[in-house]
Amino acid sequence: MLAIIRAGEAFEITLDFDNPNNQPNTFVTHPDRFGFLAHRGERLSGIQTRSFIWVPLGSRHSFSALCIALEEYGRVPEGQWLAAFRECQLDGNDLAIADRGWEDQHQQRYYPCRRSGSTLFLMEDTVQDERRKILWLVEVSEPSAPARSS
Repeated sequence: MLAIIRAGEAFEITLDFDNPNNQPNTFVTHPDRFGFLAHRGERLSGIQTRSFIWVPLGSRHSFSALCIALEEYGRVPEGQWLAAFRECQLDGNDLAIADRGWEDQHQQRYYPCRRSGSTLFLMEDTVQDERRKILWLVEVSEPSAPARSS
């Protein structure tokens, strides 16, 4: 079953980070294009459950400005969480995590992004691309309960 992505709705995910498919460099769908990257961020392990929301933010002048804007919603999670969204309905949006945990041989930093069924790694300066519709994953303390009708 494909997950349907909706901006602003809190949801919970459980993921087993000991599964080899959920390791930082193994969930890349194009290793021939991104095999030059080394993961330098925090590596998750074990079974973890966390709550998230997708935040639609427009273009920012810098990656730092983007991260500051995302902090208003919650905490930027580790990029490994993107592995949970291999199969999902994107509705024309890219899905990304503002985790600059991947680095090339020139110390240029990259963040993970899902686009058209593939996981890509984009350089941090691509947050200035106004043509892209990106939903950013943000960790929240817990999903909010559905509203009750009286």
